[in-house]
Amino acid sequence: MRILICLVLMVSLSFSKEIRNFYDVKEFINDGIKNGYFPKTILSLATPKGSLKDLNLLPRDEIIWDETTACNDDNLNALFIIDNDANNTLECSDYSDNIFILNSGNNTINGGGGDDIFFLSSGNDIITKQDGFNIFVFEKNWGNDELKISNRSLDFVLKMSGRESILGYDGSFPFDYSNFIIFGSGIKKEDLAWSGNTLINLKTNDTIKFTSDKGVNFLFKEEPINIVDNNFIKKLPNSYELNLSDKEINSITKDEKNYYILTDKALKKAILNDSDKFKIINELERLYVRNLTISDKFIFFSDSFQGYSNLNMVDKNLNLLYKVQLKGETLDMKLYKNYLYVLQNFENFENPSNSIYIYEVGKNSLNLINKIDTNLKEKDGNYGNKLFIIKDNLFIINLLEGIRSYTLKEPANLQKVFDDEEENVEFMQEYGDFIIVVKKDGTILKTKFKNNSFEKTSTLSFDIEPYVVKSRVTILLNKLFVLFKDELVIVNLDNFKVVEKIKFNKDIKTFLQIDSRLLLDGSKLIEFDRYL
Repeated sequence: MRILICLVLMVSLSFSKEIRNFYDVKEFINDGIKNGYFPKTILSLATPKGSLKDLNLLPRDEIIWDETTACNDDNLNALFIIDNDANNTLECSDYSDNIFILNSGNNTINGGGGDDIFFLSSGNDIITKQDGFNIFVFEKNWGNDELKISNRSLDFVLKMSGRESILGYDGSFPFDYSNFIIFGSGIKKEDLAWSGNTLINLKTNDTIKFTSDKGVNFLFKEEPINIVDNNFIKKLPNSYELNLSDKEINSITKDEKNYYILTDKALKKAILNDSDKFKIINELERLYVRNLTISDKFIFFSDSFQGYSNLNMVDKNLNLLYKVQLKGETLDMKLYKNYLYVLQNFENFENPSNSIYIYEVGKNSLNLINKIDTNLKEKDGNYGNKLFIIKDNLFIINLLEGIRSYTLKEPANLQKVFDDEEENVEFMQEYGDFIIVVKKDGTILKTKFKNNSFEKTSTLSFDIEPYVVKSRVTILLNKLFVLFKDELVIVNLDNFKVVEKIKFNKDIKTFLQIDSRLLLDGSKLIEFDRYL
């Protein structure tokens, strides 16, 4: 049962010190979560149905504000500290989750679209936040402040089109609204009164003026109330079945026990029953989910929203262990030993190119140890860039500029060893001593990569339209399966000859491998066994 705003939540205080840096912020928030005066989760609309999102308490850059400081994409998820005596104006344009510690001056902040936390001081501040879900911390003698914020109720989110239910909401979230105000030491409920849309501290004459709906969750450090904390653990969905023919399926990956299914809006953990249906046993909802990579213990994937992408690390039960936000779109990622290589585009919006982020996989986290600028440009917005790891080399294929290779002898420090203008490559995979290459025009190459160069190549060509091959290639044992628009070509990789061509009466749009079968357009099942 939710607690209505008219009851105003009040809890005890065990923490009392000035907030000066990230350590103080984290200590304050953790104490507030423990004692009930700070929310552990907030309501977010960054996913299609909305979700309960844990507060981000990961270490972040501490930026001392001055007139040259940028509150934009150059400083994501930062802590901005204003420690001068001046009146400051901050214009923020990013969608990350920032923290602000304000000085005693009169500050004007036009916030970005993220979910921010503000520690206000004694000045007369004006804060505009029309997007995001935010937390404002007021101490005694806070001054005369104005909040231009949009408040959304839980009921509003529940009723929004496409957001019939909130991910993670099981009835235990004890708040009614999206924004929070935390009142610090020396401030009690009885001290406050409303005058229209202005909240007044009757003892100090401090005020907060609301220029829009004043529906906010109020929490007090001074006066305790018992809040049941169920940890807001995501309630597992009721088990349900997903047909192989479901058009939402984008990819299927399997480990030793389970299948992991990517759709545009979720990562799903499943088993395959005898009736050829996936039984979904868990799922994690995100927006535009891509690039699934699995290790022995972890799963890595990306999701994107409004020009940013999140790199996610979860365990095999889909519990989120680590997440980091990057600018632009994640094109691909590959795992090599204990290193994760992430190919990211649009690092510089004015001069778009790609970068490789190198992360060391920790126990429950990812540690960024290097970033390599590839200088590979995009081609008319077509993200035709992929990563392949073959014979201790990391290959990048690019529609415009061909194939590039970096040696992995020192995994944290990539050294470029090969660069070739062989264009329009779609697929590369190791096969014994050889590398199989499939181009978008249907040309198939069987070659070797030695001494940092490709050797003489065997070639198969087909009379087809260019650019018909698109992520519809797979190798099983000694057979290569390549799907053109309306034809499946099967090649014996030992003698490099065509085994069979299967013609269809229409273009095939989707191509999924499930164990020893190909699923075409969600209905045609091709058994591999007869070709092996």
